[in-house]
Amino acid sequence: MSKYKSDFIGVKASGISHLTDARYFAARGVKWMGFDTAVQGSMEQDIHRVMAIKEWIDGVRLIGEFKHQEVPEILHWVRETDLDGIQINNSFPVGDIIQLPKGLFTIVHIVSPIFTDSQALNNQFKEFESIADCFLIEVNEENINNRELKALSVNFPILYEWNAPTELLPPFFKEISSYGISLRGSNEEKIGFKSYEELDEIFEELAI
Repeated sequence: MSKYKSDFIGVKASGISHLTDARYFAARGVKWMGFDTAVQGSMEQDIHRVMAIKEWIDGVRLIGEFKHQEVPEILHWVRETDLDGIQINNSFPVGDIIQLPKGLFTIVHIVSPIFTDSQALNNQFKEFESIADCFLIEVNEENINNRELKALSVNFPILYEWNAPTELLPPFFKEISSYGISLRGSNEEKIGFKSYEELDEIFEELAI
């Protein structure tokens, strides 16, 4: 649990594409691990990659991250990999929501949030509220002081994808009502080797 709030919903590792990141985040005790489903260029190759990584990790809820894939491809992924959840973005056709798998943890990534209009911003979330277990939105140096960004957590469970300096974590999360944090994986420096100094600092700051 984070040292900032009692209603901390957890950490999601996002964009996982190789075993080195998967093992690091699993050892850190993240709640969800999101796999990029479009790395290799071939769906079957990507499924094989995720299944190979899955054999080495335990105790984490596995999330398939989908960007522009259509429902049949999402359903195929769920059947082949036994995912615990899915992540879609808010460009997903609302009319296709009914076709999505039932009973899976569902994250909706709000891309390009409309911070200039609070009602329009709220509507971006409301549109997917019926299926979303939580939402994901990016925090960066440009939007970190936005009042609307912080206010969203009063009405919606949100994973804030952290893309800002670590020293800005304390003042930001002390103003948030209910939240989780998403941390992204990245490329290896070479196979099996990578520095995790920046991520270590974030986990230490969160004290989780």
